[in-house]
Amino acid sequence: MKYYKIINEIEPKITGVKGGECQINVMVEPYDYNAYNSIRQITGISLELDFEPDLNAQLLRKRAKITDMISSERINSLACKLLSQRFIEFLSTFNLPKYKTYLAPMAKEVKGEYKWYHSHYLFMLVETANTLIDFKQSEFVLKPLIYDPTVAWIQVEVGSCEDLYTHLQPRPFKKGAKRIHATKIVFRPEMKFDMIRLHRLDGYFISEHLKNMIQQEAYTGMRFEPAENIIV
Repeated sequence: MKYYKIINEIEPKITGVKGGECQINVMVEPYDYNAYNSIRQITGISLELDFEPDLNAQLLRKRAKITDMISSERINSLACKLLSQRFIEFLSTFNLPKYKTYLAPMAKEVKGEYKWYHSHYLFMLVETANTLIDFKQSEFVLKPLIYDPTVAWIQVEVGSCEDLYTHLQPRPFKKGAKRIHATKIVFRPEMKFDMIRLHRLDGYFISEHLKNMIQQEAYTGMRFEPAENIIV
């Protein structure tokens, strides 16, 4: 079974914004990004949250189009996705691990007033699939957090999830920080999900079957990169 990384679309004709820009860049003011229930707090290994995220309303750029997956500068896309209700309903027909959704209102300023949208939800897979990795068969390296072709990658032995987490850099990152990277991920036989989340290992991935069905149904706002390092 092949897997693909699911990431935000960057084609301006689809998103309505310049390539590289997010469709959403800020929350509607006032918003406390440092609060205990801020969207910045959605980062953990487990996303079994003990708080209701304050999603207030996200402010769409003036030219942004409404797609089934929307990019936001304020949401950690490696932890969660901003998805349309119809797309979530579609995903629910596939083999997914436990997930949670939270209504995520959006607004766009039109002629000095806000136009509101209540069509999207914050979607997150609660548990990471890191626990399903066969660490004896997988391979990991440490590489610079900021790309530097002059620095060699260092191969490291990782025997368990606990070992993996010891290599995760605390934040804020310091100069010369390195990140763990999986050059080869082998899953145990019980891994049968069509969508998974890998904590600090590049986020969300989907099966080739799910990718093909998404493309067949023409859902928008996403693109796919082959995950050549994942073996099931």
